Amino acid sequence: MITTIAAIAAMPRIAAGNAYWRLTSGRAYILFSTMKPIASALIAALLLLSAAGCGSGSTSSSTATRGGETVKMTEYEFIPDRLTVKRGATINVANEGQIAHNLTVEQGPNPRRQSKELAGTSSFLPGRSETLRLDLRPGRYVMACTVPGHRELGMVGLLTVK
Repeated sequence: MITTIAAIAAMPRIAAGNAYWRLTSGRAYILFSTMKPIASALIAALLLLSAAGCGSGSTSSSTATRGGETVKMTEYEFIPDRLTVKRGATINVANEGQIAHNLTVEQGPNPRRQSKELAGTSSFLPGRSETLRLDLRPGRYVMACTVPGHRELGMVGLLTVK
């Protein structure tokens, strides 16, 4: 597809040894086909930048496996979405999704409504993991991702501490 843009160009002319400028009407063409290489380069740069942030995981992931429990985060869900642990347990929280997530433990009781935050991880990128120590009294709690919009999309779960 070709788009035409009217342009005025100054053209040098020589008359009897004296230079003067004559304005002429011309047309400038922008080819959308020239945008393809630019768009491809931008996409490649974005992919490289996002891959640079993904590593083999944080250094704390090895200590988390000793805790026993792992919660995986993908787009808008926790796996498992119901978890039972002992007081003082350490769990591994792994982001296996495509975007940043977090796991926040709240007082509850309704997972769809925000309540008092008791523990949680920071928001972190895909391919990474963090450990979370749950030194909570026995009871039922809510797990939620507090990244804006994720709770509303169903990224919630229940946590029982025995």
